[in-house]
Amino acid sequence: MFSRVLVGFDGSPRGRGALALAAALAGRDGEVIVCTVQHPRTASSRVDPSAPRLDLGSAQRSVEQGQAFLREQQTLSHPLVIEALDVAPALLDAASFHRADLLVLGACHRGRVGQAMLGSVAAAILHDPPCPVAVALAACEEVLTVPKIASIAVGCDAIEQPGPELDLAVRLAGELAAALHIVMIADTRVALAVEYGGAIAYPAVVKARRLAAEEGLAKVMAALPTGLSATGEVREGNPSEKLGEVSRGVDLLVLGAHHYGPVDRLMGRSVSAAVRRHARCPLLVTPLGGGG
Repeated sequence: MFSRVLVGFDGSPRGRGALALAAALAGRDGEVIVCTVQHPRTASSRVDPSAPRLDLGSAQRSVEQGQAFLREQQTLSHPLVIEALDVAPALLDAASFHRADLLVLGACHRGRVGQAMLGSVAAAILHDPPCPVAVALAACEEVLTVPKIASIAVGCDAIEQPGPELDLAVRLAGELAAALHIVMIADTRVALAVEYGGAIAYPAVVKARRLAAEEGLAKVMAALPTGLSATGEVREGNPSEKLGEVSRGVDLLVLGAHHYGPVDRLMGRSVSAAVRRHARCPLLVTPLGGGG
């Protein structure tokens, strides 16, 4: 579990989901810092009605609402209101300053504008976070209690060695007595790209990817702690789509922030960023060095 969790909360329904996820991952012994970003009144905000307008009074009320919810869940919390134009840098700085070992964000699948705004914040935070980042993707108005995390999945790349994401998933599964499901991805998009290049036949590349995934999964499964309830599987195809499918059957999906496949390196995209569009459960994303 995490000992000091910083959660970004703006008083909205999706923020309630972030609070619940923060409480679940902090546990009984952890503490949650409820952080609301107050937007200073600028010339642009007076002209543009769509500009953020969370004034000091609204920010303070949001923090109080967040703390009231956490008190109901018997979770220790602290208030934090900061003034900033940009939410992402403000939350990153706050997480670093307060030495948080987890940063939690809220999300919602409703509305293109809301998704775009949240997507830009999440993308900026996941680019180089100081600690693991959790994103609450569940519908939020119904969130009244802390969710029970009984099943955890972790996505691993068949080409790269499993890193902090696997270590974190194993630790959380042990502490929460949750079932762990390890998904080794054989990214066959690479095989298709190679075929277009004419270097190697498509079936041969797919077979090699599949074999690498099976061997990698066997090594991971053999190294797991005894007594841990764990299963594993290999999936072929687009990593973000396959992990999105996995997310439909678990309570938490763990990924690496810099989890790049060869095609993603060329195209400048992160698998973890794409998974946010497909996922149907909360995400927990680790930075390259593990964070914390």
